[in-house]
Amino acid sequence: MFYSLVRTGMKMAAYSFWLTNLREDLGVITQARIRQDAFQLFAEVERAGYVIQRHPEMRQDVVLPAIQRLIDYLRKASAA
Repeated sequence: MFYSLVRTGMKMAAYSFWLTNLREDLGVITQARIRQDAFQLFAEVERAGYVIQRHPEMRQDVVLPAIQRLIDYLRKASAA
């Protein structure tokens, strides 16, 4: 859902709200290595928020790939 909202033009306030929720969700991961890797990828998603704020037209090139990397990693980690 987060990915879809960003793709359709989410404002920075909503992006910040979703980041807060995502940070809390990642914090409950019990496996230390997976949690550490997920937070490293999450840091990229956080930094990409600058793009939404300053250059929303770059959302497709910067923000969405960062979110997709995190999603892909979490899917792979949960399947293992």
